[in-house]
Amino acid sequence: MSLNDPNSASVSSQLYSPFWPLFAFFAALSYLQATYLVADFPQLRELKGARSELENSLTQSRVVSRLIDAVSGELLAMAAQSSEAAKIVAEFKIQLDKPSDPAK
Repeated sequence: MSLNDPNSASVSSQLYSPFWPLFAFFAALSYLQATYLVADFPQLRELKGARSELENSLTQSRVVSRLIDAVSGELLAMAAQSSEAAKIVAEFKIQLDKPSDPAK
């Protein structure tokens, strides 16, 4: 079969074109990604709600931590003068640590 043959035009029109299968494939992938994206929005709201709850808990824990630091500091200061304070310090093994880095 030569290139100048009039019958070769009918053979070339019967060649397989990958356009439509590839188009269908990418359309299906786009559809799936869109559904995943839409499904992620409720989870995003849940994550934001959980983050706000954790921020409240973190604030409360910082307050408790500062209170414990203040009380233990006072107890250590009193331990030098009071035997009962020294007994509490020894019983609970209270010691003065380096201050932690401030939260960012």
